[in-house]
Amino acid sequence: SGLFANIEQIKAGLHMGFIERDDFKVSNANDTEEAKDIMVREYLNAVDRYGLEQVVCLTPYRRKGEACAINLNRILQEKLNPPKAGKNHVTYTVTEDDGFKYEIVLREGDPVMQLANVLQVANGDVGKVKKIDIEKRIVYVEYIDCVVPYKSNELGQLTLAYAMSVHKSQGSEYKCVIRTDMGMLSRNTIYTAVTRAKEECIVITDGNTAREACKRESGYERYTKLCPYIKKQESKLLILSKLI
Repeated sequence: SGLFANIEQIKAGLHMGFIERDDFKVSNANDTEEAKDIMVREYLNAVDRYGLEQVVCLTPYRRKGEACAINLNRILQEKLNPPKAGKNHVTYTVTEDDGFKYEIVLREGDPVMQLANVLQVANGDVGKVKKIDIEKRIVYVEYIDCVVPYKSNELGQLTLAYAMSVHKSQGSEYKCVIRTDMGMLSRNTIYTAVTRAKEECIVITDGNTAREACKRESGYERYTKLCPYIKKQESKLLILSKLI
């Protein structure tokens, strides 16, 4: 298995570079523009082999550069699920925490990702747009164990999922993963991307980025408010105990 051999290589620091085999292919790109073009081509070929639901593009960035997730999603949607008479669609704007906004067009048949934890689904869950009711402006998304209706004011919870950031892919698996090294900064990021693939991984690299990234171990830090929360509750209990 080329997948297993390269996972071991990454863990060891990738000193020898990637090992190419039938289930692990490497393409070279000079910049993110070229990387984007190769990823689109490889994605379309992989969909023919595995089906739309078993292929994903992984990139370090959601909105930075030509090979970012937002840009790849727009391109792949137009190639695989273009506008068609009788196929319903909705357009809406997603606003991120820092105020960054981008427009999304959802069509029936699109793969989508949930961006927030709600009652039935969790942040990162991937489903498929089953139906769009134009009159009621409700989008029905089919997940592995349920169908969730989204009203117009809830559509900001959804984004396209032809491509996604490596961070968002954690916990998911696909038969084929097409990923780019361009911009990857640590061994942990590259390891996460490669281990999302079950049968085949296609890497687009400039030849040196991955090797340099694998020298840096980072991404293991955890930022949480749990400790301050526990201390706050402890203070409350202390006050209550004195009152009692």
